[in-house]
Amino acid sequence: MPAVGERVRVTRSTGSVTIGRFQSATADSMRLRSEDTKREYVIGRRLITNVETSAGRSRRFMRNFGLGLGATAALGGLIGAAKYTECESTVLFGCLWAPKSRMESAGLGLAGGAVLGLPIGIMTGLIAKHDQWKPLMQAPGDALLLISPVPGGRLTLGATIRF
Repeated sequence: MPAVGERVRVTRSTGSVTIGRFQSATADSMRLRSEDTKREYVIGRRLITNVETSAGRSRRFMRNFGLGLGATAALGGLIGAAKYTECESTVLFGCLWAPKSRMESAGLGLAGGAVLGLPIGIMTGLIAKHDQWKPLMQAPGDALLLISPVPGGRLTLGATIRF
């Protein structure tokens, strides 16, 4: 059993997951306190299929940074391509900085989106956290140990493990 106050994740047979701080356990139930609502949960042992304890939280900075930056750059590219119009100027150098094709407009939008996405990517990388869990208990029935008598007064030992 986990220590009192330890962060745990309990999976029920219905598939629902409860994350909270371990409070106590009896022969037929487990008591958790939710971290966010401070609500107390009593979960019957028969309903529990998996119990995991927290192995810590990590940021995954580069992954989250890349997602934030990539999403805003892609959005900028889509907007650039959608907003493209052919330049029609009668003034000298009037179309000098205007994109000459839809692809060039998308490239400019992509670059602009990347510039705007840089701080968004940094914030996403620094703020978003990912939980890591280590198994504590698996569902009953995942492993079976069998000891049975055989003729001659001996015992046999058998084990079944389901993956």
